[in-house]
Amino acid sequence: MKSESNSQHVGKVTHHELKQTLGTWQLWGIAVGLVISGEYFGWSYGWASAGTLGFVITAVFIAAIYTTFIFSFTELTTSIPHAGGPFAYARHAFGATGGYLAGAATLVEFVFAPPAIALAIGAYLHVQFPALEPKHAAMGAYLVFMALNIVGVQITAAFELCVTLLAIFELLVFMGVVSPGFQWSNFTKGGWAGADTFSMGSFNGMFAAIPFAIWFFLAIEGVAMAAEEAKNSKRSIPIAYVAGILTLVVLAIGVIGIAAIYSDELIQFGGQTLTANIVTMSVFGAIVMYIISMLSLFKLRRAEPDMERPFRAPLFPLFPAFALVAAVICLATMVYFNFLVAVVFAIFLALGYVYFLLTRHQRETAPADALLEE
Repeated sequence: MKSESNSQHVGKVTHHELKQTLGTWQLWGIAVGLVISGEYFGWSYGWASAGTLGFVITAVFIAAIYTTFIFSFTELTTSIPHAGGPFAYARHAFGATGGYLAGAATLVEFVFAPPAIALAIGAYLHVQFPALEPKHAAMGAYLVFMALNIVGVQITAAFELCVTLLAIFELLVFMGVVSPGFQWSNFTKGGWAGADTFSMGSFNGMFAAIPFAIWFFLAIEGVAMAAEEAKNSKRSIPIAYVAGILTLVVLAIGVIGIAAIYSDELIQFGGQTLTANIVTMSVFGAIVMYIISMLSLFKLRRAEPDMERPFRAPLFPLFPAFALVAAVICLATMVYFNFLVAVVFAIFLALGYVYFLLTRHQRETAPADALLEE
């Protein structure tokens, strides 16, 4: 693992290639905007296995994971402000192989999340315009996503901020309009994995719902990839992360409670749809990346105690330890309940690792990057 760090690199990375154009407000927009679609769809699949009450418990558990994770992850983001995000942290802590695993897991997360969102957009548009083929609409949305990222981060951030504000406004309007019709009987009916009363069997549904509760918050860590384009990243990123996770927790609580009015129509017991499986694949990537990131935090605290840390994880080591252990539990339960998807995910990582080994020489002669070296 260390041989690549000690090899003969050609040139040196300066980290001045990207313009620092993003302020705190734009970073908050990215943090929430990357996740806001999860407040509209995806999470509702969790009701199919956990029921409304069971899913509330699962969602609270996941919210606790993300809160402790973000406070811990922010230390890494500000200490190593690299556009590679989790890849850079793991590469610095564990060498090339650690960097590969974190980078590949992040790639799976962010490659599979946009198609899931696009499929949901296509389904929504098909409801409003029945003549419109949902898959065609999904492809159109996907192409728009790609085009916005290609044109540049500043335009993307401005667009995402506007869409995020509109999305939050729509959620608040939805909550305000339908809340007078809230009935506790609707919320509790079949609330424990289809049963009206809690039993030990309810845990089975609650664990199976974990990937869909994660969808409420998945991708907020994407702000780390904008670290090199952020103004005063040591200050703006912590503010954006903390404000972002608080925004999402509040919205998640409101959405779960108010949407229960329509629980009879939303809960469908049975097998997962294509969108649900894509969501699960994306979550697999996220969870593996979270685990490696928290391990990197512990490794760097021990191996490099004098590293500059503009933001230090509060309640260390409790916060990162809770995030790490809880993420491992999530991964284990996801493998158990989604074994086929887990196998596909493992195949992706294995094939990627073969390519990683075959291209070793390219990395050995690439420009040296001080932020990635051990």
